[in-house]
Amino acid sequence: MKTALQVRNLHIGFMQDGVLNEAVKGVSFEVGEGETVALVGESGSGKSITALSTVSLLPESARISGSVIYQGTEMIGAPDKDLRRVRGNDISFIFQEPMTSLNPLHTIEKQLVEGIALHQGLTGKAARDRVVELLEKVGIPDPRGRLDAYPHQLSGGQRQRVMIAMALANGPELLIADEPTTALDVTIQAQILELLSELKKSENMSLLFITHDLGIVRKIADRVVVMRNGEVVETGPTAEIFDAPKHPYTKQLLDAEPAGRPEPVLSDAKPLIKTTDLRIWFPIHKGFLKRTVGHIKAVNQASLSVRSGETLGIVGESGSGKTTLALAIMRLIQSQGHIEFDGRAIDSLKNRDMTPLRRDMQIVFQDPFGSLSPRMTAGQIIAEGLAIHDVAQGRAPLDLVKEMMLETGLDPATIDRYPHEFSGGQRQRIAIARAMILRPKLVVLDEPTSALDRTVQQQIIALLRDLQKKYQLGYLFISHDLKVVRTLSHKVIVMKNGDVVEAGTSDQIFENPTTEYTRALIAAALDLNVTSA
Repeated sequence: MKTALQVRNLHIGFMQDGVLNEAVKGVSFEVGEGETVALVGESGSGKSITALSTVSLLPESARISGSVIYQGTEMIGAPDKDLRRVRGNDISFIFQEPMTSLNPLHTIEKQLVEGIALHQGLTGKAARDRVVELLEKVGIPDPRGRLDAYPHQLSGGQRQRVMIAMALANGPELLIADEPTTALDVTIQAQILELLSELKKSENMSLLFITHDLGIVRKIADRVVVMRNGEVVETGPTAEIFDAPKHPYTKQLLDAEPAGRPEPVLSDAKPLIKTTDLRIWFPIHKGFLKRTVGHIKAVNQASLSVRSGETLGIVGESGSGKTTLALAIMRLIQSQGHIEFDGRAIDSLKNRDMTPLRRDMQIVFQDPFGSLSPRMTAGQIIAEGLAIHDVAQGRAPLDLVKEMMLETGLDPATIDRYPHEFSGGQRQRIAIARAMILRPKLVVLDEPTSALDRTVQQQIIALLRDLQKKYQLGYLFISHDLKVVRTLSHKVIVMKNGDVVEAGTSDQIFENPTTEYTRALIAAALDLNVTSA
């Protein structure tokens, strides 16, 4: 097998206060032509920095030594014109977070055409036809009708598919995929992995796949490179790594799968939230007079209930209405139908009447980096709600913040640090602490673990369980990770295109699903149908 990419004794460091901090320490591996190599490890292990170094995309502050050879050409120190020729043409990237990679001011068509025109010289109808072909290939519904859409008008999964289309546009020989399926539903994840696997075979394309999800690695990779703290601790064929791991860290990663079941709900637990025939339709306005010509039916007749100490898992693909339903329950968007919270009807309350109830209804979002203010310290973020809702009851807010930091596994010594100075798992703990310091009764958890490493995910799941048991919290847990849903949820509802297609206890849904859609979701989650070439 010929070698497409060869990395030898790679060292990468960053100068800080006159001191060189090494992020990558003597990393060596290679990717053969037509081969898939998975680079795995937790956040901060150096995976992404290693990948970016292959085409010199590191910041100027980086100090790099060693060798990165692509198709026989040394990339470290290569002239800019050679790097520009390789970037996006021979080597393409798929990044984890599409909203930071896509331009919010340009349409999907314009952003895809840009690379096609630059590298292939296609313009006009030929370029548009190529864009439609790419969008269709990656599973965008009505691709021609989506050409004029902006990134914010697409779901998270659709935005990631657009990113994949951009990476595939010029038929790269080496595709570097950095956590490309982290934010995707299990069914879409399976489709994308199948697509990448097929492209690898048909185009003899090499694939460097960066991920923390070992379930994906087992299905798609030929070989695995395990990194920790900037070093390669183990490498070998995929089957060998999974069946007979040698390094303790590799064993730790393999053991870090969601496990266990939630604590039983107390027999006298009181009803906390109840909805009856909840409907959320968004009007479509057209014409000079902005007349309503139709509706986007986000949620139709959703009925559910949650008791104190109980978790309701809400699952379904992107665009199924999961988050919209939760926002309506929180009275953050308008809806029709009955909503009852803690024995009180709230569906017709005005905003000023809802204000006193806000402390009892909190939300933790998927991306803590996007939901935490970069201008506020951890302490300020956690304490923000105390002044608004006056829950300190004579105690010093600083003391309450430090207590909550300890309770959520944060070091109080980091109280004056800013979000960018924390890891992803620590940022999510800050978001949880911000919600929990108000001692709420109901917490909406919107994909709180999907972007986290498995080991960190385990810690967050344990934390949520402990807090629920201690304070008898009700959870609405929104996720596309069905393994985590089963671990945390007492009951589950399954949504598709705004409809609740199935509901029941967690055991009923997972052991005896009644709809084909639910069976497909579970099958995709528990055994992604992708095979390595």
